[in-house]
Amino acid sequence: MRIVAAIVFLLAFNSYGADWVLDKNKDGIKVYTREIPGSDFKEYKGVAFVNASRERVAEVVLRISDYINWFPDCMESKRLKVISPTELIVYYVIDSPWPIKDRDAVVRMNIKDLADKQTILIDFEAATGFKDEVDGIVRVPKSSGYWKFISSGEGTKVIYQNHADPGGSVPAWVVNMFVVDAPFETLSAIRTKISN
Repeated sequence: MRIVAAIVFLLAFNSYGADWVLDKNKDGIKVYTREIPGSDFKEYKGVAFVNASRERVAEVVLRISDYINWFPDCMESKRLKVISPTELIVYYVIDSPWPIKDRDAVVRMNIKDLADKQTILIDFEAATGFKDEVDGIVRVPKSSGYWKFISSGEGTKVIYQNHADPGGSVPAWVVNMFVVDAPFETLSAIRTKISN
């Protein structure tokens, strides 16, 4: 019985990856990365404080059609389907630097107001069956993560975490070179968007 319990513990631990490593700490934004067992691509987590209520920050993230105005390198963004008031299917296209092909993603978002009444959680994962692939654009086959908005004093602690396989033939070392920039630029952009 002890052996079974030990195996279950190790599997559960390994499914969450290695320890987080702080890779960037600038302008009040911290970016962490970690290795994920079975994946060549690193997971990232960005943490920042935003001078706005958690409801206001969540509103910005859920206004999908506005991503082209603030989300880094976003060329197109829209809601494909509203499944319920707390579940959405969204689509966006990211402009990738040459010679890498642009990427698009279809994502299922779930919105939860947590029991502590101080936290809004928006988790997301890649979804299939809602939009055909587009010629010349590579579909992101795997993606999962979350936005977490925690009330803190007069503002909100924002946590943005994601692990993705970008698809196509881009070497993992190239993707991992930019894994710190993505959450840093996104959190910087959301701060600017909210302050305008």
